[in-house]
Amino acid sequence: MDNLINPNIKRLVLIVDDEFVNREMLGFIIKRDYNVIFAKNGQEALEQIKKHKNLLSIVLLDLMMPIMDGFKVLQELKKDEELSRIPVIVLTSEKDAEIESLKLGAVDFINKPYDMPEVILARVRRSIDLSESYTMIENISRDELTGLLTKEFFFQYCERLDKYYSEKKMDAIVFTISHLDLIIEINGRSYGTEILKKIANAIKGLLIKTVGTACRHSDTFYLYIEHKNDKQELLNNFMDELNSLFDNSRSRLICGITQNVDKKIDVSKRFEKAMMACSSLYNNFSDSIGFYDAGFNQKEMFVENLVSDVKTSFENNSFIVYYQPKYDISGSRPRLSSAEALIRWNHPRFGMVTPRSFIPLLEENGLVSGLDYFVWNEVASQIRRWRDQYNIIIPVSVNISRIDIYKPDFENNFLKLINTNGLKPSDLMLEFNESAYTGNAEQIVKVIESLRSKGFFIEIDNFGSGYSSFNMLSDLPKDALKLDIELIRNIAKDEKNLRKVELLMKVVDYLNVPVVAEGVETEEQCQLLKKLKCNIIQGFYFSKPLPPEEFKLLIEKELKSRENERE
Repeated sequence: MDNLINPNIKRLVLIVDDEFVNREMLGFIIKRDYNVIFAKNGQEALEQIKKHKNLLSIVLLDLMMPIMDGFKVLQELKKDEELSRIPVIVLTSEKDAEIESLKLGAVDFINKPYDMPEVILARVRRSIDLSESYTMIENISRDELTGLLTKEFFFQYCERLDKYYSEKKMDAIVFTISHLDLIIEINGRSYGTEILKKIANAIKGLLIKTVGTACRHSDTFYLYIEHKNDKQELLNNFMDELNSLFDNSRSRLICGITQNVDKKIDVSKRFEKAMMACSSLYNNFSDSIGFYDAGFNQKEMFVENLVSDVKTSFENNSFIVYYQPKYDISGSRPRLSSAEALIRWNHPRFGMVTPRSFIPLLEENGLVSGLDYFVWNEVASQIRRWRDQYNIIIPVSVNISRIDIYKPDFENNFLKLINTNGLKPSDLMLEFNESAYTGNAEQIVKVIESLRSKGFFIEIDNFGSGYSSFNMLSDLPKDALKLDIELIRNIAKDEKNLRKVELLMKVVDYLNVPVVAEGVETEEQCQLLKKLKCNIIQGFYFSKPLPPEEFKLLIEKELKSRENERE
């Protein structure tokens, strides 16, 4: 609308009502601040709207009129992208009519009779200001893919909503797609793009029914809408409909909500809380919607304390490397063959903190590389100590974070560790998550091929989780594959899961590489895997992860068994 460029221009308002008295009464109120034109039915209204579309700031529309009613006018406006941008306030006193009008695009209501002039003017002013500010914002920055606002201007518009709807309770909502890279890997980038568009369209449908706005940022959607007590049911239906787009169990839409936000804090902080609730569901497949509550305040403090205590924990030896043994079950008895290094944090205030709590946190804050280097150093030294004490090499696998691979000194660090401790490269087994190959695969493959050429042993973790196609997997540099723990957990209970493992083992046989099964807890699981010729087993069935002083007892037991066999 042309009058956006000059706030001093008197805005043009169209009043549509079939009753002369109502038109005059409303016109008398509006003329104080606006230029006014009239129409006495829907047909005349459409003619006026089309004629003055570049000047018209708002339409005040009665619903019950002859020739063409207000509902029909809303329907016609909705069909035209240009005309649909003109805000419409409905003149009615019927609640059911209000709901139907919202669905058709009305922005507000004025109740009959018109006995509160200041309220009427306030509603008109608010609707015009919001419409014009939104139009200005979207002209500046609009997400080309979905048509929603960009994140930067979304926050600005949220502040406008707070200003003009100060009396309304509002919710901050975050939607994101877990494992979007998996969807793209399996179905292609264009399929992932279509999913983003469908989610955006569904969000636009939600916005029709309430006051609010939305934006997209990468694979995450932000929604700021009026708080309703029935929000749970509304969102459940919304999520159920959209989750039908995801045919892989690891990919789904998850949602975090900050209800009735505190408008005294920054808009970005409100959505950080919603994102925290959303992130808590990332690996929780029983729920799709999470609500930020007081418990998250405690978690925020916990997180802040952990981050601030990382450096001193290194200095105080609070990080401890545990070792979980791997056993070769191909022979007449299980033989200790190697181990995996697993980090533990014995925090001075919180006690033993699980890796699930602090590893993602360190990754988010760019601290995980320091922890990885600590583990690698400890492991290399421990392999050397066991060799010196027992004259035996126990190869140990160490986890490699994706960010480590891009470090310029990545390979040299391992070569230095090997030389310093007098080890062979094969004594350190480098464990890469299967998902690492879905990013800059070419560079990652180049780095790993270089490591293999120098004698390092490469394991691919989470094999079978679905990230890599079998064609891609056959081309990856590797020395062993580690079955996804979720497959093992249900192998003895779920026939379908067992069949999937059988299929994977056939693929592995074709690839001619050994397989490690982690998470084995029962005799039944162990025997099923042995029957499938999965010969390397790791899990509580043999031993939980142990500190070095306890792990050495397993080494001594293994050496004794070997000695008995020789006799």
